[in-house]
Amino acid sequence: MIDENEIPALPPLPAVPTPTPTAAASAAASSAPAPRLSLIDNPIQGISQDSLSLSRYAYALAEFIDGCDTPVTIGIQGDWGIGKTSLLRMLEELLLPRRGRRFQTPTIYMNTWQYAQFKQEEFLAISILNGIVKEIELRFGERAKEEVKQMQRVGMRLAKFVGAVTSSAIESQTGVNIAAGVAAAKDEDPMAAMSGPDMAAVLQNYRDRFAKLVAKVLQGPRDKLVIMIDDLDRVRPGKALEMLEAIKNFVDVPGCVFILAVDYGVIQQGVADRLGPEAQLTHGKSYFDKIIQVPFNMPVSAYQLDNYIASLLGWKFDGDRAQLMEEAFLPAPSKDAAEHRAYFENLTRMSVGSNPRGIKRVVNYVKLLRLVRDEGARAATAGIGRGASDRRWDMQSAKILYALACMQLEWPEVFSYFVRNPSPALLMRFESWEAISQMNELRGMWKRYPDQDQARTNLIGFFDELIAIVDEDGNGEIAVEEFRPIWTILRDAQLTNVDLPDAQQVWGPMEELLGKAVASAPNCKKVLEALRLSSWNNPVSLRIKRAGRRFVNMIWNDDSFASLVTAKRFPLEMYVNVRDPHAFLTAHPDLATMIELAEKGHFGVGNLEVSIDRLGSQPIEKQQEFLSALHAKLILDYKRK
Repeated sequence: MIDENEIPALPPLPAVPTPTPTAAASAAASSAPAPRLSLIDNPIQGISQDSLSLSRYAYALAEFIDGCDTPVTIGIQGDWGIGKTSLLRMLEELLLPRRGRRFQTPTIYMNTWQYAQFKQEEFLAISILNGIVKEIELRFGERAKEEVKQMQRVGMRLAKFVGAVTSSAIESQTGVNIAAGVAAAKDEDPMAAMSGPDMAAVLQNYRDRFAKLVAKVLQGPRDKLVIMIDDLDRVRPGKALEMLEAIKNFVDVPGCVFILAVDYGVIQQGVADRLGPEAQLTHGKSYFDKIIQVPFNMPVSAYQLDNYIASLLGWKFDGDRAQLMEEAFLPAPSKDAAEHRAYFENLTRMSVGSNPRGIKRVVNYVKLLRLVRDEGARAATAGIGRGASDRRWDMQSAKILYALACMQLEWPEVFSYFVRNPSPALLMRFESWEAISQMNELRGMWKRYPDQDQARTNLIGFFDELIAIVDEDGNGEIAVEEFRPIWTILRDAQLTNVDLPDAQQVWGPMEELLGKAVASAPNCKKVLEALRLSSWNNPVSLRIKRAGRRFVNMIWNDDSFASLVTAKRFPLEMYVNVRDPHAFLTAHPDLATMIELAEKGHFGVGNLEVSIDRLGSQPIEKQQEFLSALHAKLILDYKRK
């Protein structure tokens, strides 16, 4: 290993430049500018753009490369979109020549995906190898020219046998019997008859030539050629596996540091495709370990997602204080900015997760929804649309819209179910483990998650966060008016076409028919008041329809299961309809004191009658409690039909 005293200190981590805040940072929420239309889903180009605090790991890797022996292969492991390319770009910057260094670490960057797109995939491995040689020629010019010519001659012979050599290499490392060899070269080229020893000679010749090329371009004994190969996990697993073997067998020579950006699972799938699932389980990890001497897993759990997400949404934080960036999605920050930042981070982690590419996707989508919402709000305010009149863009609106975007992208089944019938009751059901486990609409969704219990926990936690921002009185229950901001955002963003009537629209037909009739009957009037205070009062599900001069029908969703009737002798009668009235009374003795079998021939629907006299004599709280209990039992009874 190199003497630590010979390694010059790396420059200190630079501060991320602070974006210029807008002059409107202190303006009212309603005047916040429209958000930037999109975020480009490209990796960062250097440390100055690092917003996930990845640079500390880039510095550590740079120090390791400066001091390591060669040849060595480093594997940057992580899911697609997790930030591997961004880490390579920062590392590339840190390996540039700088004052005080006694050795050099020139870098070459190869994008496997580009080669897979524009070259025949059958020859992907040899194309990458030739690409490496070409990049060396471009980088070092005359110093490399003669050796490059020699390599190109050998490379033409090698191209026919890359696949065969790969299979042979896997066989030797895993002990699995594979029919490899020259059968891979199926054309009529005379070289296809080359024997195993001849192939080995070609391989050794290529390695030797590449070793000479590397030695030629590296001027000092401590210089290293760093070759970064990116996007291996974007090609077919079998081809990614072939690429790893080609590197190991053909160009893994002294002076070289290979850094491979790859998803471990993709390589394991490649082994399984080639050897079979059982062999992969037995030999897959040992095979990977022989290829990758230094594994490095992307530190997803250490990502500073709070500031990263906030910056994408338009807030730049310095500690717990935030500044509004240009064209922000969020309104101007308040003294509670850090608390709001935590909300967006929690919601993101529980839904789309920590993948930066996935987060950018959500942010781009929610910005599009914001533009649609703004148009809908303007239309409603101008009187050409429907909904509430107050459409100011505030923090509650931003939180609701962001939650809906996360829900739609991560759980499309949940979102589709919710927007078909958006209601406080359905919102509250998503807080129940039992309820979400029994929803037929979600049963297929759980199969996507290896840990279904964790997936359910995340969904419940997600809705806890959403409910908390509309539960104004903090009682754990969502009233219709508390739910209205969610419905308003849904309507303005064109995510649902379900109406949310106000109280007057719902109860108007009842008041019109019964108002005068109960004016002189205090107990009847109290029952109607209790009815409006009970769980019957849900404008999303309840409709009251006038049916002649004497009664109204109460329709819950699509079921007509109650009627309110008025007559000269009785200012108010109430009937409810159940499947089996005798069985219902037997099953619910707690309700039987206030209901009885209805006589035939009455107006409206229902086979049980509520005793208005007995109920009306109770305190209003008791009446409300009874009517809510009756309502719950009726809903259960109708679900069993």
